[in-house]
Amino acid sequence: VTRLASGRLILFWNRLYPEGQTSYQRRSGKYSEVAGSWHREELSVALSDNDGITWSTPRIVAREPKKWLSYSYAFEPQPGVIWLFSLGGNFAAQVREVDLLSAK
Repeated sequence: VTRLASGRLILFWNRLYPEGQTSYQRRSGKYSEVAGSWHREELSVALSDNDGITWSTPRIVAREPKKWLSYSYAFEPQPGVIWLFSLGGNFAAQVREVDLLSAK
């Protein structure tokens, strides 16, 4: 979660399930005792105008089937311009806040 110059919050993350699905294989083992979602094939973004009380409908900004998009972060180098990065999957993109708002 990052606060933008506009005052909005932006959330950039991996959802539990792929878009349009209600389940995903859960795994445990070496890195987790309890089975959890390891879905990392999509990155979503959502905005909040009210400090996280409600969020816009999540929008997929990256999809890489059978790849690992993870360790994501957002940075706003200038008002309204957002850079999105994911270390896992080597993803980088630039989006405009106004374009994300049109998807609400």
